[in-house]
Amino acid sequence: LQPPKNLQADAPPLPFHLDPNPPEEACDGIVLFLPDSRGGYGVGSQLNGYLMAAFAATYLDMALVLDGKADHIGCPNEMLDQDALAGGDVVINTEAAASFPKSLSRLIDHPDWLSRRCPVPCQKSHSLDDWEKLAKDYQHDTKAAPAELTCENDNGRQTKVIFMNGMNVHYYFAGHLHQKMIDRSSEESLVTAYNWALRLGADVDEASIFASLRAEDDIWDYVSALAARSGAIQFQPWVSRDVEQYVREIDSLPFEGGDYDAVHIRRGDKVYREAKMFVDDYWKDHTNEERKIYIPFKHYLSHFFEKDMDVAQCGTRHVYIATDDPTEVHKEIEELPKDDQGLSYLSEGNDCLKFKFLFGPQLGGMGSYHNLAYKRKKCTELYHCFVESIGDLTVLSRSRTFVGEYNSNWGRFVRFFRLLVNNVSNVREGGPPVIENDVRVAW
Repeated sequence: LQPPKNLQADAPPLPFHLDPNPPEEACDGIVLFLPDSRGGYGVGSQLNGYLMAAFAATYLDMALVLDGKADHIGCPNEMLDQDALAGGDVVINTEAAASFPKSLSRLIDHPDWLSRRCPVPCQKSHSLDDWEKLAKDYQHDTKAAPAELTCENDNGRQTKVIFMNGMNVHYYFAGHLHQKMIDRSSEESLVTAYNWALRLGADVDEASIFASLRAEDDIWDYVSALAARSGAIQFQPWVSRDVEQYVREIDSLPFEGGDYDAVHIRRGDKVYREAKMFVDDYWKDHTNEERKIYIPFKHYLSHFFEKDMDVAQCGTRHVYIATDDPTEVHKEIEELPKDDQGLSYLSEGNDCLKFKFLFGPQLGGMGSYHNLAYKRKKCTELYHCFVESIGDLTVLSRSRTFVGEYNSNWGRFVRFFRLLVNNVSNVREGGPPVIENDVRVAW
């Protein structure tokens, strides 16, 4: 676990030690992320694209700059005419709206350690429409060379710009960076890994551990844990405020104490596409039951019974449910056996473990609901969709035990926020590099 040769000399300063007034050369390399092309997709999909762009920029030792003009995040209360709102009407206050960021920046509080405080590049020669047109040419080509050019910044310096939109960031990440990011086959690749970890906020010992990792899952877990700890995803103050208000409205569970559990069930279009193979496999092993087009809710609950756990299996678990299929899940809960107090339990397994369920407020929903609001251009409704979705993410992330799957962006993001970088001394004594805060994979 010692640093490879010459690492200390090549290591850049830690992101959190950046000078408040960074040198001009800090903006000589920029990853320009244009998220608007994915504006009609769900929150998880948009955040996933942003995170991939952040990983790309930090790996390449470049600033990450966002630009866009769409209003696909909706309208927080401050953008509305308050007099009209008091009378029950929703009217945009154009003066107030002009002061709000657009595009994904209305949702994401983009941190300085990622942006390096760099402006949008080459504004004299390239407009936003120019960048979006250039990026669109690469949108559906997974084999094209990375979209990049060199142009002159407004400060007179030449800058290399790698530009990607919300669609082709996936292609660029998978086709050009993924294998390089996990490569540990040469001295150069070890140096690159070490420096990448530093740019994600690792200290020198943690960066040495990261460079020593060989298993792909360990590498991505460590990257995710560093990024989560460093605040790669932070929400704007108005979003954070409204999300906390959303969470406070869910007053049936003792959230502050943390002694509640959570389940995330993603169905919708997934059951016909990415999840279909897993659904088919499940029903091959349960031929004595009536087949559904999804994996049933009781299978998720079965993961609260851990054979290797020493703790007692009796008691009552308070379970928060986040799902895009609440009507069907309610029916499944009604079909579960109940005790005298109306608490549910599984007919198989430990029937002394009871469940009390709570669904979050239905403000417009996840997935297809968000797309519908976007298409209808309902500004306040769209914003409420984001608040609800991020509120669900917050509640899921804070739970004691989380049961879900990684087939959805949301399930992966919950895990992202539940990963912790293990103490260096523990890792050197044989502990895992990353600690996972009780995440159980349903299938």
